Amino acid sequence: MQSIVRRGADFISVLEALYQPEPDTLRWAADLLVAIGGVVAAPRGLSVGALAHEDDYSNAVVMFGVASDPPLTRIFERMNAPTDELTVVLRDSEIVRAVFYPGRPVASHSEVEAKLTGRARGSFRAVVESWGGRDMLAVYAYPRPGLPVILSFPFDREFALSRSEEHLLHRVAGHLDSAFRLRYRPDLAVTAVLSPSGVFLDLDDASIECPQRERLAERVLTLERARLRDRRNDPAALGDWQALIDGRYSVVPRDDTDGKRHYLLIRNAAIGEPHARFSAREIDVLRMAARGFTGKDITYALGLPPSSVSTALASAAAKVGLRSRHALVEVASAMFGVRSSSAPVATLTPAEREVLELLRRGLTNAEIARLRERSSRTVANQVASVLHKCGAPSRRALAAARLP
Repeated sequence: MQSIVRRGADFISVLEALYQPEPDTLRWAADLLVAIGGVVAAPRGLSVGALAHEDDYSNAVVMFGVASDPPLTRIFERMNAPTDELTVVLRDSEIVRAVFYPGRPVASHSEVEAKLTGRARGSFRAVVESWGGRDMLAVYAYPRPGLPVILSFPFDREFALSRSEEHLLHRVAGHLDSAFRLRYRPDLAVTAVLSPSGVFLDLDDASIECPQRERLAERVLTLERARLRDRRNDPAALGDWQALIDGRYSVVPRDDTDGKRHYLLIRNAAIGEPHARFSAREIDVLRMAARGFTGKDITYALGLPPSSVSTALASAAAKVGLRSRHALVEVASAMFGVRSSSAPVATLTPAEREVLELLRRGLTNAEIARLRERSSRTVANQVASVLHKCGAPSRRALAAARLP
């Protein structure tokens, strides 16, 4: 199958579009789609929109929607018509939860449809067919509770993401979170201004001590290098621009009218604390894990060392008396309201079902091999098959899914 990511594309332009200071959201969204269109080969167009709903996923309404293709634009217009079938679908809490909270940062609508049953599945299938495409890929962000933001790519052919493409889109999802939080959180304030060379030009936050200032200055230098002409077309450059730094700060470039560039350091505060036992870092890590982000992707999205992510998960698990971090993710999924619908496990063999149950208890491959008296290679193959059939990108994502 064809790759959906263009070779030699300007990957950094997508992040620059995400963080641009355009105050008009519709104009900002249109510019973002132009940048995304330069990276992703989506001949049927692209769209980005936000949905607001109640805590029980009811009464969903479209906050805004922008598309690069007229048929997609008409879809958004129909969603705002009181009696249109699309509006009726948005009143179905089961469909809203399944479609906008798939339990992973990137998902296709064919995956979502497989998780629906009965009338809800039929209604959703009718909506998908109304787009005229075969399937749709979506990247999800949740800047605040009850406000999912979706970047969508419809396709009229079958497609499959490579591991590298999926990893790239996971990183975009992390930035989509961060960029939208900056747009929708008026309480966020600039705490420092830095030059492209990492020099602090202004500092309002006295709590930032010297060692941390040095780390932040180094991150600005790394980001500046990523934006150089000879680096922009390298997918690896995307890794140099982390969505958050130290789990707290967004580093955003700004160009003055005289052409000089500087970087804003913005404290990107936690969305909210649903459980008083957890620290702010634990909450941020749990929220990402509950959405199906892998440990590596959490490290990138929050700008934390891998050891800090592991420590936060282990500490949170201990606070609520859970044996494994996988079990913790399942609990976190319910806490943050991002738990997915039942995963399609009907095709699992009896042996794979046993492996699935042990996976969800947090056992390692070696532990499963000992318990089932199988070789490590056999168990590794069974685990890979379970992840594939359940549509889960990682063991942690599998733990976050609601499975029978």
